[in-house]
Amino acid sequence: MPNPANITQPVTLVSFGRSGTSLIYNILAAHPDVDGCGETQPLIFGPWEGARRVGGVIRPDPTLPKDTPHDTRCARAVRAVFLSMFPSDLPRWVHKPINVPFTVNERQRKFPKRFERHAAQYWHVLGHSFPQGQVITVLRHPYDVVLSASRYWDNPIDSIWRSIVCMAQILDHADAPVTLALRHKSLVEDPEPEIARLLDHVGLSHHPACFAAADKVYVPERGKGRQPKAKMTDHTARAFSHRAEWDQLDKSSFTDEDHQILIKMWARYGETLSF
Repeated sequence: MPNPANITQPVTLVSFGRSGTSLIYNILAAHPDVDGCGETQPLIFGPWEGARRVGGVIRPDPTLPKDTPHDTRCARAVRAVFLSMFPSDLPRWVHKPINVPFTVNERQRKFPKRFERHAAQYWHVLGHSFPQGQVITVLRHPYDVVLSASRYWDNPIDSIWRSIVCMAQILDHADAPVTLALRHKSLVEDPEPEIARLLDHVGLSHHPACFAAADKVYVPERGKGRQPKAKMTDHTARAFSHRAEWDQLDKSSFTDEDHQILIKMWARYGETLSF
């Protein structure tokens, strides 16, 4: 994972859980030059928020100029956590700080009309912590994500939907540095071209292990680890489309505005979304 030479340069996978992030993460982590550290969102926004809140008592850093912004110290605190927790000599690393951070959720709850500011802060934290990183995402139909997430986490539909819409607004924010949006549908139905597109984008060789990673289904159900795709006969359990169940989905909390937010975000990344 990180080392002092590459700590600021991860491949960062941002999305909502159950969108195909485990598949993409395992494709990249299978490369012999890449170390992975999994779901890191609390290790980024937690240390940053802690350092921000106690800024008045933090001692000066003699290696920095006296007028150094406090955000620089917060970013260094985040990187220090990663260097301590995930030491590695490999040249590249990947992580997936998926889902909406507690800091954004907390501020959104207290100040619901200031989401533009909350989303901007999200990218401010990531950008300052890993300024030379590459940020990617994955697009899976929101109805499929809701159905998969509700089964996996057993959370209310309306709560899951609100988080999906919130993440869409983050991904569509003007400051979002996302440079690649992968297609979940392509990854499960015809993975090789999409994997090649991913590896080319992040500057990795086409190692066979990366393509072999697509032969497994990752966490299809809670408590179950990866399983060989070829041995799975249940189309739904293989994390493909739940379209047959869309009509039965409780959409009472889904608004027209929500749908438009999601359609707009997909369009930003060159994809068409229909409901």
